[in-house]
Amino acid sequence: MRDRYFRSYSSVLLYAVLGSFIYSVGIFVSGFQALGLWIFFCCLLFLGSGYIFYSGRLKTSLLLTFIGISFTVNVSLAYAGLGCEAQLYFLSGTVLFFLSEISNRKITYSLAVLCIVEYIATQMIYSGMAPIYDMSNFTLSLFKQINTFFSFGVVIYTSIMYRQAVHHYEDSLKTLNRKNRYFAYVDTMTGLENRRAMENKLKKLIEEAEQTNVPFVVGIVDIDNFKSINDNYGHPFGDTVLIKTGQVMKNSLRSNDFIGRWGGEEFLIMLPSTSIERGLEIFERIRTAVVSIELEGMNVDLSVTIGCAEFEKNDTLIDLIRRADERLYYGKTHGKNRVVGYENNND
Repeated sequence: MRDRYFRSYSSVLLYAVLGSFIYSVGIFVSGFQALGLWIFFCCLLFLGSGYIFYSGRLKTSLLLTFIGISFTVNVSLAYAGLGCEAQLYFLSGTVLFFLSEISNRKITYSLAVLCIVEYIATQMIYSGMAPIYDMSNFTLSLFKQINTFFSFGVVIYTSIMYRQAVHHYEDSLKTLNRKNRYFAYVDTMTGLENRRAMENKLKKLIEEAEQTNVPFVVGIVDIDNFKSINDNYGHPFGDTVLIKTGQVMKNSLRSNDFIGRWGGEEFLIMLPSTSIERGLEIFERIRTAVVSIELEGMNVDLSVTIGCAEFEKNDTLIDLIRRADERLYYGKTHGKNRVVGYENNND
């Protein structure tokens, strides 16, 4: 029913109600009672349009608003003539409907076109008709200024509300983009960075190492016997294992180290500005920390096997990952729960 656009349109209707009411009172006090009563009737039309709008009948409200504008203009021109500039309300109505934030564009665009047609038609029709009231130049000029003020007031107010809507959409789009970037680079289960993000970081580390000759180490961490954990305790428990293991490893790293979920039960860890000897110490600390994890009273012997490799000159991402993966495989086939940092060696 009411989309986000509803406040701006209802505000314009309120503006129309107050404006036509003040206008009708001023005309009535000025001695033009019949015209004042007609304009007051138009005020009631806008008020009814607002009520219908709040009740959720948007199409009916839009049509009644157009009828209110048309009736106001034609009555004013019939009584005061073209010199009162009441026809300007059709131009403000065109802007109101064209920039309206109501989502049914077919109706609003059609009403905007009708306002333009009526503006042209009234110019042609009333140019050859004598007004019912023979107003003085001062009174006619006063009505002209009032009509100009209120009609352009609608244009200005509608434009302001449209501008606010544009800013709202821009902010919403920025928020959506931030969320998309987050989900594009973060593993939603563990809250760690995902494979895409880690690959990007690894590429940058390789570029820096090629330029500076500063070593760094990568490690692939695999949770031992993870399939058995899922089979014996269920996948929800397996998810808990993944989350806790990831957090414990992250807490065991230095502030400038990187960790992400590489896929399945595997994690990738990068240790910038680190030699293989120092890297083995850090990975051993991580392995020990994982073994100490308590899992909701379950009798699970949780452990990880880690295969790590130090960057070598001219290494590509594939070369580095391949060596770490080979050492992980060696560790998995030679007892598990260990750190392997050299070829066929678990030291």
